[in-house]
Amino acid sequence: MNKIVVAAIGCAILISGGCDWANVSRQEVGASRDVEWQPYLGSDRSGVEAFQIGEEFIKIRFRNKRVYTYSTKRIHPSKIDQMKALASEGRGLNTFVNQNPDVRHGFDRE
Repeated sequence: MNKIVVAAIGCAILISGGCDWANVSRQEVGASRDVEWQPYLGSDRSGVEAFQIGEEFIKIRFRNKRVYTYSTKRIHPSKIDQMKALASEGRGLNTFVNQNPDVRHGFDRE
């Protein structure tokens, strides 16, 4: 919620001139939404436990409780889309990450 509140406060300061929401980045506004973790329905042998899907990213929580964000900042959008599809189908996501070095090493470092 903090980022939306900050954006709203920024617009409130400019109230006399109106608020130009087009200049508030989608990532800033979208990042503040609470997206629920979806359980990964793959096999018990998968390293993936759960995932979150956003417009330009997928977050993966592995069974070791580490969370990695993969986004279009560092990975080609077609691969992000493929990861989203695999996550939703509950098959092959961990394998895909491990077999694609650009994905495996391309998570966002925050």
